[in-house]
Amino acid sequence: MMQFIILKYSVQFFTDYVTKMLQTRIKCSVFQMSIVSPDFAIIFSSYYIIRMSLFGETEIDKYSKRVSGLLSNYKLYNRETFHNWFFGFTEDDADNIIDEQQYDDYKTVMATLIKNVNPCTTDSSVYGGYTKRAMRSALSMRTKDDDEKEDASPKKNNYDILFAIDTKIKIHSDDHTHAKLEKKSNAIVGVIVVERGECIESPKSWCVKVICVKPNSVKGSLLMGACLYCIKANPSINQECLLELVGGYKNLSAFYSYTGLGFLRDDSLWNELCFDTKQCIPMRADLSETSQGDIINKALGRGPKFILDSDADPSGLWNRKNHALHNKNDEVLKEIQKISNKMLELTLWKKDEDTSSAQIPILQDKLNTKLEEFDRLTVHSECRGLKCSILGGRSRKKSRGKKSRGKKSRGKKYYD
Repeated sequence: MMQFIILKYSVQFFTDYVTKMLQTRIKCSVFQMSIVSPDFAIIFSSYYIIRMSLFGETEIDKYSKRVSGLLSNYKLYNRETFHNWFFGFTEDDADNIIDEQQYDDYKTVMATLIKNVNPCTTDSSVYGGYTKRAMRSALSMRTKDDDEKEDASPKKNNYDILFAIDTKIKIHSDDHTHAKLEKKSNAIVGVIVVERGECIESPKSWCVKVICVKPNSVKGSLLMGACLYCIKANPSINQECLLELVGGYKNLSAFYSYTGLGFLRDDSLWNELCFDTKQCIPMRADLSETSQGDIINKALGRGPKFILDSDADPSGLWNRKNHALHNKNDEVLKEIQKISNKMLELTLWKKDEDTSSAQIPILQDKLNTKLEEFDRLTVHSECRGLKCSILGGRSRKKSRGKKSRGKKSRGKKYYD
């Protein structure tokens, strides 16, 4: 659940101690213990960094128990639990360090952690640098200037982070410090970073910045499921989750994973106050009519099968998931992805009314032809006949670009 550290205390208590702090300039340290009181130490740190939390410890524990079958060798650590596990002390303790050398050492270890730990090894050219920046934001620390500005305003951190830890890697108490840190770094096999308010027009909505896992480790859908589960646990925030799918329809595995969890393409998110990154699909998961049980079932791969119409998925790829995943190198499939991304480009990335109105109908015809060709290649599949014929791209009589998909686009459930 979303929490503010300063809310552990009354507003008057916080005001009184901040005033006293500014008047006396008292510093506090977990090492030197030169503090007025333990409460004062926490308020000192919270005054400078107000950390917002989506991944509450209680909810993560509940979620982990419900998906325990897929977490037999892994644990999910929220930011505070991870910090305490990796460094041996809490974020509050770190914020209260006043010895310059001690804090520099802490920052060095943190910088090394962010530099060397990158679960997104499958495509480092796409995710590497971006992941590090997102982790750096989520694991923010006070800056040197924080201790020098008497009139400083609270520094808000709208990010949160959740780690997947491989428990098969054993860390022993008698291990050398360097060995311990190296083992802990290697044990980090997955990460999800979220930001509240990245979409400016939806300041109370959480957006997924990064989600990735090491190959042959925990499933990324479990991390995304944790995000959705925690959002659903807090009715005071917008019951939705937003993201941009990097690579568009070329990123087929992620497209299928996110769609299966309830994310649908939403062109209304494409604007300067929300998402405008080229080569990405804006997506929204509407949780208003979804229960935590539904999220658990989807994360475990037990959600009901469903089909999407052409408004929810103009590419037609979702309804061909099983065979697309088994034929990723199929040339017809690659053409479908290429045409779908080109149509996405004309609709959002390089929108030009004259060009789009002329080219999109032509591309739509090509897409429909390729979808039909792909269906013929998989004629022995369960998706054939009438069921497939109604699930392709848009009808040739309709033109893309005039109608945008909003958050109410829905798929149709069906069962085997």
